Amino acid sequence: MDERMADQNGMNIYIAKSTPPSVVKLYKDQFQKDMSLFLELRHHDLVPGGQMMLTFIRRKTDDVLDGHLSHLHALLAQALQSLVIEV
Repeated sequence: MDERMADQNGMNIYIAKSTPPSVVKLYKDQFQKDMSLFLELRHHDLVPGGQMMLTFIRRKTDDVLDGHLSHLHALLAQALQSLVIEV
């Protein structure tokens, strides 16, 4: 996670209801960079004529601060943070 995001997002590793709009934009920009690189690199892994299937969890609305996925992300973040503490 980018330090700017951590500093401005209360150490959350996801977009929470309290996430400021400037941090939401940072997350969106980073996602675009990461996904573009991922697709470019996976393209090189495919055999000629091969196919790739991607599955995504999607929000029901375009509002990133609204919806039940924030709760799911909070639970995942807690699990990750507890693993980091154990190490």
